Amino acid sequence: MQLSEAEQQNAFVAALIHDIAHITLPDGMLSKPVPSLSHEELDKYRNHSSLGEQLLLSIDDAHLVATLVRSHHERFDGAGYPDGLKGKDIPIGARIIAVADFYDDLMVGHLSSKPLTCAEARTLISHSRGAQFDPEVVDAFLQIVIQATPAPDPAPINVPCSELRPGMTLAQDFVSREGLVLLTAGRVLTPELMRRMQLRVDLGRKFPIRAVATAV
Repeated sequence: MQLSEAEQQNAFVAALIHDIAHITLPDGMLSKPVPSLSHEELDKYRNHSSLGEQLLLSIDDAHLVATLVRSHHERFDGAGYPDGLKGKDIPIGARIIAVADFYDDLMVGHLSSKPLTCAEARTLISHSRGAQFDPEVVDAFLQIVIQATPAPDPAPINVPCSELRPGMTLAQDFVSREGLVLLTAGRVLTPELMRRMQLRVDLGRKFPIRAVATAV
């Protein structure tokens, strides 16, 4: 999002300690999903962002970080807390932390009865674009997360021992008739390993192969 170096650093530090005031809350509260908190508990929980700011104000060079900690539960539509800030009145670092924090909470089950998958969490954030979250932040976040999501491994294919080639990768452990693990899953085959395997098994025996790497 082309933030300045100072803005990046402040957002980074604030993200690390944005929930610092959780140390003031009972463990029993923190172990519950937020929607299951009682009204009294929810009032205490909602104080943690402003209390977090107060805990940092005595540190001279942490005032900007403290502002981000205070504002990380503000909403883009103005319905957040503690100050009801709206739109670009919310510091950009806080708008970024809000999205990342929400994603993390969804993944660990802090906002629901069970943890969500990456795809489910992305969908909820996308649906909150322009309401709970800054649209520009959501767009940048989704682009980063989607790019960082590894492609699923292809299903292994069964290859006869006689057709194994250097560079193929075992998808399962190679176990001898006596039950000994001779080669572990993930091992890339070399000509010497293939020769040893062919000495110990019938050439028609098939091996699950996960991928083909560069020939050794």
